[in-house]
Amino acid sequence: MSKSAIERFGIENGIEVYIMKWLGQLRPRGQHMLMIVKVATKEDIEKLLMLDNVLFREGAIIISLFKE
Repeated sequence: MSKSAIERFGIENGIEVYIMKWLGQLRPRGQHMLMIVKVATKEDIEKLLMLDNVLFREGAIIISLFKE
């Protein structure tokens, strides 16, 4: 994931992002992929979980919480 894409995701959603990674490759006719987003604070996590629409590029994404 490019640094500019990570910065854009953070700006679009009002959070500070440490890491973003795609899990796997998009298939030619695929319509979805999994992504990991690691944010700076617990408040950033709560903000993402409370947003009605989390934006990335031209699409919306669904957020699920994963604890290490």
